[in-house]
Parts: sequence; structure tokens; C-alpha cells
Amino acid sequence: MITGVFTDCCDMLATFEASNLGDKVVFPGNITRGFSEETEAAAKKIISLYTGLVVDDDALLKEWHARFARDRGAAA
Repeated sequence: MITGVFTDCCDMLATFEASNLGDKVVFPGNITRGFSEETEAAAKKIISLYTGLVVDDDALLKEWHARFARDRGAAA
């Protein structure tokens, strides 16, 4: 998961690096910000098209918790 301050600069570049290295990228786009609303939206679009999955942080946490509970139940 990648988070940071500038969606349209550091974060987007980090997603390209991770993707180029073969990592699966999950980007919680609602908790990062860009230089402007326009560049932030453009960066999220580029990330979603080329390098990873742009998600909402609450949805991501709910999914992680559900998987943890399921895996913990299967191990018991």
C-alpha cells in the first residue's frame, strides 16, 4: 500500500516503481492529496489505469478485517 503527501508526484512515481518491480499496488486515494484537485484526479486516473488499484481506505480496512477473521476462523 502506498500513501503520501503528493498524489501527483511522489505517490504516483512510487506506484510506477512498485509496479515495475512486480508488486501489486493498492492505493488508498482518499487519504492522499495532490498539488491541486485537477492534478490529484489525473494522478489517480493514471494509477488506476497503469499501476494499481485505487481504493477507499475504509473499504480497504473492512476487507482486511474480513479476511483476517476468515483466515483466523479457518486456522482454528
